[in-house]
Amino acid sequence: MEPAPVLLAIVVMLAACQSRAIQHPCGVVEDPWAQSIELPHRADPPDGRPVILLLGDSFAYGFGVHRNETVAALLQNRLNAEGHDYQVVNLGVYGYNTPLVFQRLEYMLPKYPTTRIVSYEYFNNDFYPTTSFLSDSSYRTPGKTIYHLLRGRKGGEKPLLRWFRERYLQEPYRLWMEDENRARALRQCNVKDYLVRMSSHLRERGIPLVVFLPPFHADDEVEGFLREDTMKPLITLLPVRETLEATIPKEEYHGEYRLSDGHPNAEGQRHIADELFRQLSEGELLP
Repeated sequence: MEPAPVLLAIVVMLAACQSRAIQHPCGVVEDPWAQSIELPHRADPPDGRPVILLLGDSFAYGFGVHRNETVAALLQNRLNAEGHDYQVVNLGVYGYNTPLVFQRLEYMLPKYPTTRIVSYEYFNNDFYPTTSFLSDSSYRTPGKTIYHLLRGRKGGEKPLLRWFRERYLQEPYRLWMEDENRARALRQCNVKDYLVRMSSHLRERGIPLVVFLPPFHADDEVEGFLREDTMKPLITLLPVRETLEATIPKEEYHGEYRLSDGHPNAEGQRHIADELFRQLSEGELLP
């Protein structure tokens, strides 16, 4: 192929660069990415005792561990051992985000009329999947395609590539960051909206909504809104994550208390369940 047509093609591709700006305003937006996940039927039927419902995604569900090694099962063991007559019901579903957790709660709550506490082990599935600018294939920037073709499979950004990136990708990157910030704000608004719904739904029945985060997986930038003053009347945020991160070194937790995919192993689940039990007890949430 002659050099002139190749250069012309590159110019045309660069001229076609455009952003995928998000147009919808901040509000309730369902997440179609999570809607296709099948619901596992894992919840135990009510046995007449007061109920603690544990909501969440794969962390609450107990992905990668046996059923009797999940936070719900281990919390049940601690309650039994300490003389608290409660039934803990695991409503976790791997891959779920807050809108789907709310739908799960709405559907399941009438089946457990003796519910006393609803606990939500929050992980930021609301903000996934996330990508970097250069790996975001959905952000179709011809300049990125050219960059990757020039760079090849082996890493290392040579001076010519750096010049190309700074010259042709700086503006697309700025637009991508604007889109990412818009999307993050939209999803935060969406999570808040569903937490308000969840809290209102439960307060009508005199049931507290208790939220906690798993250790060494939280993203302060996207989860900091849980600590805002506006959220305090809606949720009881337990510092399970902060306490465990202050007492267990990060290297020890990653090395001994989690699976290769990042989920807690049986010992990690035990640490979370023990700390959750302690804080529920000390917070006088277990009458």
